[in-house]
Amino acid sequence: MGLKIIQWPMIVELWDLFETKKMNMILPLFEARSKELDLAFYREPGYSIESFEHDLSNAYKQKLPLNRIDNDYMQLVVAYNEKLVTMVNAGTGNGTVMFYDKTDNTNTFFNVVWMKKDGKWIIIR
Repeated sequence: MGLKIIQWPMIVELWDLFETKKMNMILPLFEARSKELDLAFYREPGYSIESFEHDLSNAYKQKLPLNRIDNDYMQLVVAYNEKLVTMVNAGTGNGTVMFYDKTDNTNTFFNVVWMKKDGKWIIIR
């Protein structure tokens, strides 16, 4: 089974969750990612998750709609012998989750990278 077939339902499920705006359900999915970023960039523990929460809250406060791009316009990106996988806007190479600002014609985006660990896909970057 191709990775894009596996990845696409994970993207849609993540988009559905982001549209609920339930931070208490969204943030835990990004804990491993945030810990890795804190270590990689020598940040204080908790900095990355707080920054992510702040940025996401701003998108919600601005009432930016989630920009759901059709599967045909998303690009599968695979790295490290298929250990890391993501899908991004094929036009820009950025954004697994995007919020569209019609006024500025821009997207606030979050890249999401999954890793398969113990048979389960988790968000790692």
